[in-house]
Amino acid sequence: AQRAEVANELEADAFIRIHANGDEKSTTSGIMTVCQTKENPFNADIYDQCHRLAQCVLDETAEATGGKKMFVWETDTLSGINWSKVPVTIVEMGYMTNPEEDKLMSTDDYQQKLAEGIANRDGEAITALMEALVEVGVAMAYVGNSRPASGSEHHLSHFFEITGIVHGED
Repeated sequence: AQRAEVANELEADAFIRIHANGDEKSTTSGIMTVCQTKENPFNADIYDQCHRLAQCVLDETAEATGGKKMFVWETDTLSGINWSKVPVTIVEMGYMTNPEEDKLMSTDDYQQKLAEGIANRDGEAITALMEALVEVGVAMAYVGNSRPASGSEHHLSHFFEITGIVHGED
């Protein structure tokens, strides 16, 4: 929720959080995105923008990575989405509980493709995303799995704040 507050204060054009998903089955794989429902009591007024962002990011990341395209999950249970006043989505970039996908998520090649998909192949945005993802990649290599990626949106938020890549300043 603190990261949503930063995005709100900066009046960001979009707030994209990056996570690694998990499931009880080790064979579950794929990319999904998350946004609020139309009935969200906190920010239903930006639902259309959020859903459009989530669908676009899902389409682009699945195409860029060759990953299995799942769906946009709509939920009102996540404070980071509920507190956002700017278009927001969470990208679940793969399943850390799937050994093959977990290993794939830690590769430079996959992270590059993911960043290209999220940024819709925009050069400046890719640079910002890649710098944040490099830090996550180092952490994933160190621990041998993708669990550190669950907090990578923290790095992205700070990078965008520091560089001024926000609404009206890009």
